[in-house]
Amino acid sequence: MQPVKKATKKELEQFISYQKPNLLWRRYVAFLIDFLVIYFIVITPFRPFLNSLPQAKDLSQFSNLFSSEKLASLKPLFYIALTISFLTILYWAILEYKTGQTLGKKLLSIKVTSKENDLTFWQCFLRNISKINTLLLILDVFYMWYYQKNQRYLEVLSKTEVVSV
Repeated sequence: MQPVKKATKKELEQFISYQKPNLLWRRYVAFLIDFLVIYFIVITPFRPFLNSLPQAKDLSQFSNLFSSEKLASLKPLFYIALTISFLTILYWAILEYKTGQTLGKKLLSIKVTSKENDLTFWQCFLRNISKINTLLLILDVFYMWYYQKNQRYLEVLSKTEVVSV
């Protein structure tokens, strides 16, 4: 049996740069799968409430929704949005904390790990906060593209990373 050759720093960097695109597309597809799961499990039950709320067809109707007498009718929308946001974060946080994977990550053979010790619930919660708002998520992902580190900003803050299984 031959001894195992230790990889050089250059070989490791080449291997990591080779793995990044593979990991990135899997992360995006896993996110889309998870988004569909959330849509059907979390958002769909609120559809009747959302459809019953006043809707605007143009900008003038939209501004009229915020008049003092109509503002009260939008209160349920605030509570529904808050509930959906909270359940969405919990989906990612609980599954990643318990198993390291959401359904999408499991199907794409990737998982979340802690850069420190064991993965904690608060690390999982923090790394997923940007998923409650599209603009926050875009900014979070932009960090990953700009710094080319394969980590979103909240992943850096939470000291977590996504790796291949």
